[in-house]
Amino acid sequence: MKDAVEVVKGRIVDISTDGELTIKARCDMGMLVKRDYQECIIQLQDSRPLSSKQRRSCYALLREISDFTGMGVEQSKEWLKLKFVTDDLDCLMDTFSLSDAPMSLVAGFQRFLIRLIVDYDIPCSVNLLDFVDDVEDYVYACLAKKKCCICGKDGGLYFTRNGHAVSMCGEHLREAEEKGFDFIRELYHISDIALDEHLLKVYGLGGRNAELKHNAG
Repeated sequence: MKDAVEVVKGRIVDISTDGELTIKARCDMGMLVKRDYQECIIQLQDSRPLSSKQRRSCYALLREISDFTGMGVEQSKEWLKLKFVTDDLDCLMDTFSLSDAPMSLVAGFQRFLIRLIVDYDIPCSVNLLDFVDDVEDYVYACLAKKKCCICGKDGGLYFTRNGHAVSMCGEHLREAEEKGFDFIRELYHISDIALDEHLLKVYGLGGRNAELKHNAG
């Protein structure tokens, strides 16, 4: 049975100063003519190898999910890799290996695992902040689920400046009020983010209400 979409591998042979790529690839000439190919989708592959730290981080997160679901680590890994490729990647690939996958792909998978843990309120024996490489993405997920971005406990909205906020539990909220958010940012390596329409809806706020609440705080 022939594939509906043909995937070929190529090599970048030249890059112009304005970012235009010249790619050399081999394709079946008969299929090329028969299907009248005129355009293609290019999926760039990161050639940097993943680090041992990335691999260990993914397995640590997978163990937390496995403990929660009751599935084995290997079974959880294969299922979640497939779900990541299916749900999060706009690419033509079946799955990947944590032993030799590109650095950027594994970093994306790591963000996916952290999001899943936050979204499904999976209890963790580790601090998720220690595994975060995209702080803003993590802070957004915590805001959306009303979880403290520092410790993972139930959190509430804390405005840092007009339209920007984080979600923190009562303990860390008091720490921020006593010492200031700049101190919290440096201590825990977090950052505040701008509230978008989805987050405003989560907290029942409109633009005007958000501004008033910030000024009142």
